[in-house]
Amino acid sequence: MSATNSIWPGLSRAGVYPVPAGDWFGLPEHAVFMVYSPLAYNLIFASPDGLDSLETVALNSTHSREPAGEVLKQLIQATEPQKPVYDPDKITKLSVIPNYDCNFSCSYCYAAGSHSDQSRLPFSVLKDMLDWFIDPQRLASRDLFISFLGGGEPALAWDVVRAGIEYARKRSRAIGFRLGIGFTTNGSVLNQQMLDVLKANFVTPGVSFEVLEDVQNLQRGNYRLVRENISRMLDYGLYPLIKPNITSANVSRLVEMVEHLSGHFPGVRQVKLQPVDDPQQLDTPEKLRKFYSDFIDNYFRARELGLKSGIDVYCLNGLFTDAISGRFCEGEYCLVPDGRITVCHRVSWPGDPDFGGFCYGCLSANGKPSFDETAFSSLMNYDAYNREACQNCFARWHCGGGCLAQASVYRPEMLDEVCRFTRELTRQSLLRKVKSAVDAEKLQCLVQQPGFWMSGVFSTAAPAYETNQ
Repeated sequence: MSATNSIWPGLSRAGVYPVPAGDWFGLPEHAVFMVYSPLAYNLIFASPDGLDSLETVALNSTHSREPAGEVLKQLIQATEPQKPVYDPDKITKLSVIPNYDCNFSCSYCYAAGSHSDQSRLPFSVLKDMLDWFIDPQRLASRDLFISFLGGGEPALAWDVVRAGIEYARKRSRAIGFRLGIGFTTNGSVLNQQMLDVLKANFVTPGVSFEVLEDVQNLQRGNYRLVRENISRMLDYGLYPLIKPNITSANVSRLVEMVEHLSGHFPGVRQVKLQPVDDPQQLDTPEKLRKFYSDFIDNYFRARELGLKSGIDVYCLNGLFTDAISGRFCEGEYCLVPDGRITVCHRVSWPGDPDFGGFCYGCLSANGKPSFDETAFSSLMNYDAYNREACQNCFARWHCGGGCLAQASVYRPEMLDEVCRFTRELTRQSLLRKVKSAVDAEKLQCLVQQPGFWMSGVFSTAAPAYETNQ
């Protein structure tokens, strides 16, 4: 079999995936392969001849004592991935959309159409949902997470948010649940009372903030106001997760963003980079591919600088290699102001054209949710088990089939670019893990020496790489 083929049936059937990696060692792309087994958390490096030997053993399904057979034994998956939740009663995450109103006009906002809607979530409805959600009779798990977010700007409905936070914390403590609470804001509407509530109830704040003044003012506005409020939070002992949205305007400035945070916001510990889905600006596969390529080129440099500065800079896709999952998203209850429930907070306004397809439940008159199990099952089947494009992909058990909300935004040819991005980010993350755990210089010499056939087995079970030295 030619080493340039992308699908190796024997190895693929065994859950082992050859990935070209020669470029990582300064060689032609197909001169060296990273042969990766995600379910065994192991990989090796092999030459084309070594890869042919592994494929022959895998195709014959033999228990060969030859070197290739012994190596393959270490690559065969140890366990099946845990099946995702398919029961609408067993979800452990609740997203709360308290309102649609917003005081910003962000250039890329996925929910911009909702901001003229003045609907607000009554606390009585939220209380009913919390009583059902935090209930030992509902599920065995005692670990739950609640997030208050937009929609609009949730701080503009602070009375509902505050009552929900305080009630959820009190109820969870009374009946023995471990409850995480998040609150995502644009950072413009904060006062001392809000800070007191967040701190007293151990709420993790997140601030959507582009970090650099010119970019913030271009895409979101109000740089100085948000900067002052973030500094105020830090001075008060609250450490917000900073969430910059990455667009074509700032994708090449990720390192600059980390430098700015380190110099101007001491105490910031985490930064979640969020590449935006923008089918208006990134409207062709070529534009989207260029954007993602620029992101990858800058992401790893920004992450490494952050680690040196005590800041964990990450994007969700970049952490895929730390976990195995059959689905990108575990699913959530997203409670919207009129009491209906969708599967994703990104599709949470009834005027959104995708709302009907994402909505699978509502709170009934008795205060308990009722679910359309057929609709829920259809939504949850968007995963690595059911997507045809995932079947021979080495990243399938990391990305879990991709984001359903993203799939609703992009055409199929654009989703191909999303998958390309995910694979490359995953590939580079895996390679960096290996290089941080071994002597990189010796590995470089090994794969470049004449007659190289196959390396030893490397584990990828460690957390995300810490360096690229």
